Amino acid sequence: MQRIARSIVLMCTVAAFAGLSACTTMKRAVETEAQQEVRRQRDLADTSTFYKSLTERILMRLGDGKHQEIFDVLVLSGGGDFGAFGAGFLLGWGQVEDPSMRRPKFDFVAGTSTGALLAPLAYLGTDADLQLGADMYSNPPSDLVEQNGLIPVLPFHESLALPTGLRREVAAQLSDAMLERFRKEAATGRVLACATTNLDFGTFRPFDVLEGVKLDNAAFRESMMQRLIASSSIPAVFPPVEIDGSYYVDGGATENVWSIRNQTEQGTPISEWRKRYPDKPLPRIRLWYLINNQFFPKTPDVKLQWIDIASAGLSTSLRSALIKDLNLSAYAAAAENAQVPGEVEFRFVAIPDDWKPPVKGTFKPETMRSLVELGRKMGADPASWRTKIPKLDGTEQPGPPPPVAPTR
Repeated sequence: MQRIARSIVLMCTVAAFAGLSACTTMKRAVETEAQQEVRRQRDLADTSTFYKSLTERILMRLGDGKHQEIFDVLVLSGGGDFGAFGAGFLLGWGQVEDPSMRRPKFDFVAGTSTGALLAPLAYLGTDADLQLGADMYSNPPSDLVEQNGLIPVLPFHESLALPTGLRREVAAQLSDAMLERFRKEAATGRVLACATTNLDFGTFRPFDVLEGVKLDNAAFRESMMQRLIASSSIPAVFPPVEIDGSYYVDGGATENVWSIRNQTEQGTPISEWRKRYPDKPLPRIRLWYLINNQFFPKTPDVKLQWIDIASAGLSTSLRSALIKDLNLSAYAAAAENAQVPGEVEFRFVAIPDDWKPPVKGTFKPETMRSLVELGRKMGADPASWRTKIPKLDGTEQPGPPPPVAPTR
């Protein structure tokens, strides 16, 4: 995370001294305040529609509790090239001997940034699907991430790099046959979502990755591509993506890991389910959080140079936000379990803090291969899952109690 933060700090500083507002390659029509407000209200309405649709589809999957005893949620965090860990972990997870801890067929998959790129493969869920992700990180094309021009930090560039090969790899994965499989699964109410940030309004913006399911294959593929690339467009590192007149970047700018909020609030899936079935037990909900990063990496002391100080500060800020977002989900699970013990299980896994990249730099094949293998090994071991979230001082939170059999 600190390596990417360093690139962002460098670009922002050069832009500030050179006068970024004076020159840009991304031409935009100038809007009046009234026009911008119309677009903002439309974005808010679209977000509200997303959450209402999400609730209905979750209720469809939960049903009346008779036919589905377990509801599995997978949340994949951001982490840039460290997404290689998640790619390996998902594969190894399928090798667990205990069926209760083996990789399940997920009812709801949500990803942010690099996690969004893995989310469609986890949603379909076969070993062959997940191998595509492991291959992309283990053997990345030479142009997976390309330098943007001869001098990327010049202020008239919208980003340091271009995801040329990444976009091509994702498009190749979304074959016609795979699109048909997405259509089939979407019809059952299963959810595939990604997190982005609306750069114009500074707001968190979730997207239904399968929103274009009724379009023809070319349009459906492009719709998925837009959302997945937008979710993984690290600000300043990759260019923003335009969707319906607004520009979107990495969801990690507002929420690095998709949080499950307090389900006692009106309109949330569990509260709505209880209204419909007040006398029935809720199917057991399992929350699986796959964190493509470290919480407190073992790094050398910060050099007393402005760029190192700034990048370390930004990196710490991002990790702190990640821990806080993760805590929101843990608290939501604990609140439900206070009513019915064992109703919601919360687990997470992250890259061990003592792991070190084999080489310096970002998006290095050696580092990504190391993480794929680490993830594969940890994924095959159920003991890798944790329930106690680290505190900001480096100690562990008491956390929710270990999952227990639900009381019925």
